[in-house]
Amino acid sequence: MPSHILKGAHSLALDGYGLALLLVDVGTAFWLVVYLLAIVEGFRLRTYAIPMVAIVANFSWELIAAVYRVAPVTLWHIGDVLWLCLDVGIVATLLLYGRNQQQIPEVRRFFPLVVGGTFAFACVSQLALEEALRDEWGFLDAYMISVMMSVLYFFLYFARRNVDAANYGIAWCKLLGNGLTALGFVFLYPALHGQKTSTLLLYVLCLTNFALDASYVALLARARRTGSGSLGVPSSARPASVT
Repeated sequence: MPSHILKGAHSLALDGYGLALLLVDVGTAFWLVVYLLAIVEGFRLRTYAIPMVAIVANFSWELIAAVYRVAPVTLWHIGDVLWLCLDVGIVATLLLYGRNQQQIPEVRRFFPLVVGGTFAFACVSQLALEEALRDEWGFLDAYMISVMMSVLYFFLYFARRNVDAANYGIAWCKLLGNGLTALGFVFLYPALHGQKTSTLLLYVLCLTNFALDASYVALLARARRTGSGSLGVPSSARPASVT
C-alpha cells in the first residue's frame, strides 16, 4: 500500500526532513512500478496479480482518500485521485478474471456479491477504524492493509506457484517500496501528527511488513533457483486462487 505523503509533504512545514522525504518519494516510485506490473501481468495472464481481498481493501482506501478525507494540500488530493485511477486498472483485472480463479464453487457462483460485500465492509470498517485511531489521513490504516497484503501474497503464491519475472519484480518492488517508505515515514509521522503521538503501532506495522516482504522475496528466489515454481504458466493451467 503506497504511502501518500509524497502528494503533500513537500508543501507542508517539514523543514529538516529532506532525507526522510526522499526515502518516501523513492519508495512511492517503487509502488508505482508494483501497480503497473500488476496491471500488465493481470491482463497478460488473464488473472489478478494482487490478492483479491487486498485489492478490495486498497481500492476502498483510495476511494475514501479521493472523495471523503480532507487533504492538507491540493496536491495531495490530486495524488489520491491519480492513485485511484491506477487502482481501477487492477480492480478491472479482478472483475474480469477473478471468478474463474476461485476454487470454492459458492464463491465462484456469487463472485460479484462476494466482491461487492467485501468492498462495502472495507469502506465502513476503514472509516470506523480511522475514527477510532484518530487516523485522520489514513496512514495507520494504509499500513495495516499493506501488512494484510503481504500475508495474502504467500497464499497467492502457494495457490499458483507463479515465479515469472513480473511476479518476482512485484515482490522486489513491494519490498523496496514498503521498506524505504517506512524508513522515511517513522521520522515524518511524529512531525505530521505531533511529537507526543504514539509511534509504537506504526513501528510494529512497518517491521512486520518488511519481515513479510523479505520472506516473500526469499521464497520466490528459492523457487526460481530450484525450479519449483512455474515461469509464466497461463492462469487457466494453474490451481485456482482463493485470495
